[in-house]
Amino acid sequence: MKMRAPTKEEAKALGQAFARARQTLAQTRNARRAPRCEHVQPNGERCGSPALRAHTLCWQHREQLVNPPRRPRPPIQNGTQAALDYVVSELWAGRMDTKVGGALLHGLQCAMGRDRLRRATAALTPQPDAKTPTEAGVPDAPVVGEAGPHQP
Repeated sequence: MKMRAPTKEEAKALGQAFARARQTLAQTRNARRAPRCEHVQPNGERCGSPALRAHTLCWQHREQLVNPPRRPRPPIQNGTQAALDYVVSELWAGRMDTKVGGALLHGLQCAMGRDRLRRATAALTPQPDAKTPTEAGVPDAPVVGEAGPHQP
């Protein structure tokens, strides 16, 4: 079977298709050479997405660095812990001056120390509603040298 030569229109269309294919191939080669995101996943693997121009991270990881996602907070036991979480998250996100954050953290450290001391003191002092051993019906311990009930 003999093949016929393409018409002018067919030759033009084939030439354009081959030009697009060459261009796509060149773009693919360039994309493979592009710098990659340097973010390391929790499993130790690198991200692998193309990095933004003049940056070391891809769009997603740069966005997470600039605007970190708000994580759901566990129930807070006291206000000091809530304040500590807030100051640390604001410092980490870069929305708070480091000198201001340092002063706040120092104040929180002092408050936590006072709270810890107050709890320790409260644990050592007897509660007003607690009965002493004699009120509970337990006799006082005999003084050394005194004859107790079991001695003649």
